[in-house]
Amino acid sequence: MFYYDCCSSGGTYSGGVQGRQGAQGIPGPPGPQGEQGPSGQSVTSTSSYAANASGTVIDVEVAGTNIPLPDFQSLPASSITVDSTNTSFTIGETGRYRLAYKIKVDSPVSAGSRLTQNGTEIPPSVIAPAAPVESFQSECIYPISAGETISLQLFGTTLSGLVLDSEEITHLTIMRIE
Repeated sequence: MFYYDCCSSGGTYSGGVQGRQGAQGIPGPPGPQGEQGPSGQSVTSTSSYAANASGTVIDVEVAGTNIPLPDFQSLPASSITVDSTNTSFTIGETGRYRLAYKIKVDSPVSAGSRLTQNGTEIPPSVIAPAAPVESFQSECIYPISAGETISLQLFGTTLSGLVLDSEEITHLTIMRIE
């Protein structure tokens, strides 16, 4: 049999029409599993909850009175601490925090409620009702730096002997979200 290589003798070969692609073969076995990556940071582990469930009697001043939250405290050891009066919570890590509170008193009052940061009101937390109320509730997201303090207050009027309701618990939640 004689074979002629047209390309090696200076000629050109244009080739024929390309045929159809063949069927895909079966997949091979999976490769080995890679190493587990490092765990991500859980920012919500920096959170706290504190409540007043004992029906505490407080006197409210116009400039503001911090509410003690001595009951049911859930505070991470180094992230959020509370002072000896149970009214001022010191933040251990800088971040954006979800702040939520509820205050329930035994009779309607013409006071306002708010959270303070280092003694200065946190504007989105302020409740200043036009008529007397028994319940205050607010939630906001706010930036807080390490070392700053958060407190829950009633303010705007002078009240003597105000009783916090012991059935609907007054409470504060502080949770780092980023």
